[in-house]
Amino acid sequence: MRKFCHSQGLRLNRPIADSLGHIISLEVLDLSNNNLSGPIPKSLEVLSYLTYLNLSFNHLRLERRNSLCTDFGLEGLVSTRIDVYSFGIILMETFSRMKPSDEIFKEDLTLKNWIEESLPNATVQVIDGNLLRQQDEHFSEKLVCVSMIFKLALSCCTECPQDRINIKEVVAALKKIKRQLDTLSDT
Repeated sequence: MRKFCHSQGLRLNRPIADSLGHIISLEVLDLSNNNLSGPIPKSLEVLSYLTYLNLSFNHLRLERRNSLCTDFGLEGLVSTRIDVYSFGIILMETFSRMKPSDEIFKEDLTLKNWIEESLPNATVQVIDGNLLRQQDEHFSEKLVCVSMIFKLALSCCTECPQDRINIKEVVAALKKIKRQLDTLSDT
């Protein structure tokens, strides 16, 4: 089950508790729009499942530059790891025509695990029906390419930011898939 902590706009007026870093399965932490002050606890660095962190509109400071800066773009630094995660979600949305916020995704079912469970044998059940039809020429080969795109999207969305594929690898994989599709149109 996904673990969320949404405490935005509650007008909390204190430092962030260091013990928050002990909730190791926490995936989403949104403490924005409060009146939090003091240092950002170093303990938040060990939250390996954390994929979204929003501490904006508070009075917080970093004691020193750490992995929170690079992984979550704190202090205005752009994070390619978060960008790659977002790109993976966009790929899934584009090729499935579904969004993480759609009604079907409740409790334990997410867009990500729905697609993950469909691969490789049930890709046809999650692909947008407007993109590929069984009567299309080279259907099987195109389905393999879409399956590769979904696998790539899942690689972009690995839970631990350090384990995610990088953007250069994403581009190389997409170019390879495009070449495969181009060879189909040449025949």
